[in-house]
Amino acid sequence: SDPSGVASQSLKVTKPDGTQVSLSCGDTFSDTTTTGTYTVTYSATDSVGNSASTSVSFTVKRKPSAAAAAGVILPSKTHIWTLLTPGEVGIMKILDKDMGINEIRIEVKNRANNVRITVRKLSGKPAEVTKEIEGNVYSYFKIEHYNLEGNLKKGKIKFFVSKSWMKDNGVNKLDIVLERWDGDSWEELPTKLINEDEDYVYYEAEVSTFSVFAVAGIKKVVTTTSTIPTTTTTTSTTLPQSTTTTLVKVKKEVEWLPSIVVLLIIILIISFSLKFILKGK
Repeated sequence: SDPSGVASQSLKVTKPDGTQVSLSCGDTFSDTTTTGTYTVTYSATDSVGNSASTSVSFTVKRKPSAAAAAGVILPSKTHIWTLLTPGEVGIMKILDKDMGINEIRIEVKNRANNVRITVRKLSGKPAEVTKEIEGNVYSYFKIEHYNLEGNLKKGKIKFFVSKSWMKDNGVNKLDIVLERWDGDSWEELPTKLINEDEDYVYYEAEVSTFSVFAVAGIKKVVTTTSTIPTTTTTTSTTLPQSTTTTLVKVKKEVEWLPSIVVLLIIILIISFSLKFILKGK
C-alpha cells in the first residue's frame, strides 16, 4: 500500500512459545524451527495520530510419525502458566488414562511468563534414543517445555502402571522406575510408590529437566552379606574340697587371735598389781 503519510510503523512476529520478534519492514523472518502457530502483526500510525494494524497467521507442523501415518492417534496434553514465581508450585493435572501420567508439578528458579508444558505419549522408542533399556518397558513419553530453559528448580511426575501388565510380564510393583534419556544414556530417576487400587499402581519421580522418558520394570540387584557368629567360652575353676576346708580353718584361727592377745594383757596387768600389793605389805 501507499506509505505516504505514515509517521511510524512496526512489524512483529509472535512465535508459538509466546515470544515476540521485532522486524523492520522488508526484513525476512526464517526462524521457524519450532512447530506451532506464528502470527505476523503489522501496525502503522499516520501523521495525525490515526493507527491501524493487521495480522496474518501460519502454522508449522512436523512430518507425521510412523504411528500417525498408520492412522494411530497418540494422546498429548498441553498446559500454559501465564506467570510462575519462585516458591510457587505449578500443577498440571492430566485426566486422560491413556496418557499414563496423572500429574506434573514444576517450580522455577526465577520469575517466568507464558510457561508451556506439552506431554506426548510415544508409540515406542523414538529414533533420537540410541540405547535400549535393560528391562521391560511399559511406556515412552516426551515432555517439551517453552520459556523454561535453565529455569526449572524442581519437577515431579506422577504416573501409574497397569497391574495386569505387571502380571503378564512378571514385573514386581517395587521394580517400577522412571528413566530419562539424557542424550547419551538412560538415567534412572528416584521413584517412589505412593498408592494403588484394583487396577493400577501409582508412582512419583523427581526430575531436574524434561526430555524423553520411559516407565520400565527393572529388577534390582540385592546384595547380601554373611555374618560369622562368635562363640564366647566361659571357664570356671573349682578349688579342691581340702583346700577350701583349710582356708576356713585358717580364717577361724585368725578371728580368735585378737581375743587371746587381750586375755594375755589382762593376766599381765593382774600379775603386776598383785606384785605391788605384796611389796606394800
